[in-house]
Amino acid sequence: MLRYTTKRLNLVMIERRHLDHLLQLWTDPQVMSNVGFPLGLHPDDIDLESYLSDAEEIAPTGRIRGIHMAVELKDGTLIGEAKIASPDEQGMSEPDVKLLPDYWGRSLGTEIVKLLIDECFSLYPDCQAVQFTPNIENTSAIRLYCGLGSEVVGDGFFPPEASSLRGFAGVSYLVMQTCREVWEENKRDVLRQEKVNSVSGP
Repeated sequence: MLRYTTKRLNLVMIERRHLDHLLQLWTDPQVMSNVGFPLGLHPDDIDLESYLSDAEEIAPTGRIRGIHMAVELKDGTLIGEAKIASPDEQGMSEPDVKLLPDYWGRSLGTEIVKLLIDECFSLYPDCQAVQFTPNIENTSAIRLYCGLGSEVVGDGFFPPEASSLRGFAGVSYLVMQTCREVWEENKRDVLRQEKVNSVSGP
């Protein structure tokens, strides 16, 4: 089921047809090294069936707690996953994006993250900021978030013993946040520039 669309991508709800793709994604060392698994996740540690039931988590109040989506090109090629999560008690929402390495360097991540930030603020009026925790060595992700108005507000380290999953080597990360006020102002700036361009013409 189509959930969102961008210029080049469709984000669709996780279905059974996506499970093999997710396994490929999560066992890929290049993808998972950014989150502390330099050899990728071990297949025996992945419960694929749980992702079908959790594709869209709805609280008893009707509030959407999370949305887990597959990322596809317009021709249906699966290239990654994306998640939206409801904000915590501090008003922080942490979306997530993972793409297969063949699709890195094409600004597809920027396209997705823009959509996810906007949707976090649209879905959740109590969301004060969208937070990312990129690996400190993932300079591409850090540049992406900075370009979308995120600021570094801290850092941290998950030690190897923090995860019960095999192969976790620990990860040092930055804490980056895009505040609602900054995001809304950036959107207004874009709209103002589009109006100026339409008036001035080619």
